[in-house]
Amino acid sequence: MSAAMCGFLYPGPSRPTFVIPFFGAPDSTARFVQELDEQHCIGSFLRFDPSIFETYAGTIPVMEVGVGGDGVIGFVDGKGKLHSGTAAEIRSLLANYSFADDGSDAFFATEVMEFRGDSAGLARAIDVAAHRFGDPAHGMRWRAREISIRRRTSEVPDPEVDRLAAALRELRQAQSRDWIGEFSKAWRQFGPQGALFEAAIEWLQDGNSQRYEAGKLFGFLLLRKRRQNVLEQIRLPSQPSIARLALRWLEELQHPGMHWAIVWQRLWDGRHFPEADLISVAYHYLHTEDHVFASNGRTGPRDGWVRMWRAMWIEGHQSERHALISLFEQRREHLMRLPDLGGVMLLVSEDPDHRPWALVQIEEWLMTSSHRNRHWMMVLSKVLNRFPDHQFFPTIALEWLHGDGARFSGWYEVWSILRRKSVPHSLDAVAYEWLLQGRVTMRIWPDVLADFLDNGRLDLKQRLRELAEQWLQLGKPHEHRERIEAFVRDLTRQSGEILRRKIYISISHDIDSWRAAQVRTALGNHETFAEVPHLDKLSWDALRHEGPSAIETFIDNQLLSASAILILYGAETDLHAEIDFEILRSHELGLGIIAIDMHRLPDLNGQLGLPAPNPLEAWQVEAGDELMPLSKLYSSYDWVVDDGAANLANWIDKAASAAADRKLTSDSTPLSEHA
Repeated sequence: MSAAMCGFLYPGPSRPTFVIPFFGAPDSTARFVQELDEQHCIGSFLRFDPSIFETYAGTIPVMEVGVGGDGVIGFVDGKGKLHSGTAAEIRSLLANYSFADDGSDAFFATEVMEFRGDSAGLARAIDVAAHRFGDPAHGMRWRAREISIRRRTSEVPDPEVDRLAAALRELRQAQSRDWIGEFSKAWRQFGPQGALFEAAIEWLQDGNSQRYEAGKLFGFLLLRKRRQNVLEQIRLPSQPSIARLALRWLEELQHPGMHWAIVWQRLWDGRHFPEADLISVAYHYLHTEDHVFASNGRTGPRDGWVRMWRAMWIEGHQSERHALISLFEQRREHLMRLPDLGGVMLLVSEDPDHRPWALVQIEEWLMTSSHRNRHWMMVLSKVLNRFPDHQFFPTIALEWLHGDGARFSGWYEVWSILRRKSVPHSLDAVAYEWLLQGRVTMRIWPDVLADFLDNGRLDLKQRLRELAEQWLQLGKPHEHRERIEAFVRDLTRQSGEILRRKIYISISHDIDSWRAAQVRTALGNHETFAEVPHLDKLSWDALRHEGPSAIETFIDNQLLSASAILILYGAETDLHAEIDFEILRSHELGLGIIAIDMHRLPDLNGQLGLPAPNPLEAWQVEAGDELMPLSKLYSSYDWVVDDGAANLANWIDKAASAAADRKLTSDSTPLSEHA
């Protein structure tokens, strides 16, 4: 089989990202994705529904590929540019790919490192990505899970082999009615092991192939399994016999449930039987299985019915489609509750003869289903683009922007679509309120701000200056950065104020607060600086009581708004357990780092401290083939000897300028702790 390129699909909302190529065949209206072997050659094409994903909107290369040839790999970079080609070509492109300094593309970096086969780079990328979570505890759990998955899908240690053998013995000896549950438990623990499939086949051939729960097992044996965001088709030597058992199960089961449609779909995708045989089974199911709608609150059976209905719609002729609409209308009340029904109706709307009917269903679904559903936002965006003259969709979109939409990154896409249609004051007000209430760390925040600055009302812009300053302090590269800097600079000049550079002060709260107060006084004497808000000793103690995650979250939030950090150290600095995290995050964020020795400065009682090692000596950075301590990368001073009261401003300016130069010339370099 050969297929022509149709486009690329985004697997999720983040950018940059690998994308999913999809294809069409000259003798079919269906869409397909590649099944690639270990050498990234095309083993087969799998039937696929692209409507559930967002489509890449740029230029698509013209090409035709076939089974046995090189597969197509594609990714969209941080600037939205598509790159596609063979695995070797993409691997060459990614060999020197530059990742963002702020770690905003850390999750993409994990996929790139895995694609390169760079295990050390993958470990570093996972560590950086774990720090991108708002809740550090969630980040650490994600990191542990990612490492565990990769260990489980690589070479299995001997103890794991022994445990698998024990689990297989228990399965073969089990007589309990919950054999499927025991099999599922082993599957989750060990993954797709061939020995597990053999045990499952034995169970089916031992007189269990017509039991109701066998459907779940057929689902395992026929499936393409999503693991690590990759579709893997698992093929068995005895698969034709499994397919025959599964078809017989479909035909003879008296009360189909949620697994019935899944098994049918996998038989259909695998092309194990002539289409006519499977279509006959499907139409019988659609016409007779009304009891699936009687389940209280369970959407699984209804979702399976719609999955079957959609497959029949794709394959059906006009006369058959009229019959399918009649079947749908009979069950309409129940089907409207399904979260992904809007995507099915988008598919129906592609048929001009049935488009008016489909739009009516989409209207009702948009009004009655949850607006917090990701399918809801995707359908809304698509109908706004596809049907620009429709009156209902802009109205409900504006209501969503005012309400539930504010928490979704898709908010900007919907707002932009409405902006292109017209520029009413109501849209200005919506954007303004979102900017004030949203988080400046959201990916779309600078996009919304830049659009508002270009088109919004002048009388509303003054209050946005402080938020724009906070975003600039994050130091993120962005296409609108110069525009936002100009906005802040102009408003600051108009008000006669001076734009202050924000400084984070790191101290040991147990001992050094008095000495730190003298540094704060010196900092306050310069109107170009402002200290990032800090906690007193009692507040720190309360935060420590909540645990390390709470402390790290607070520190991270403060560092995001700073341009430099002053690390005030003395003999008591080791008592400040958070200093390692502050150094690590400051380096990752590309801040200006200054270490200041405070031991010669008298404390509250006039006593001098004891000398202590520079904390930057404990961390090293790669410099060519060698490791260099951070004390050689960042500046260190003695507060008394180097006259910190007079020279602090110069130290900060020098450190901030050096940090800016590093951001322009290289990526952030991973740290290692000095042994």
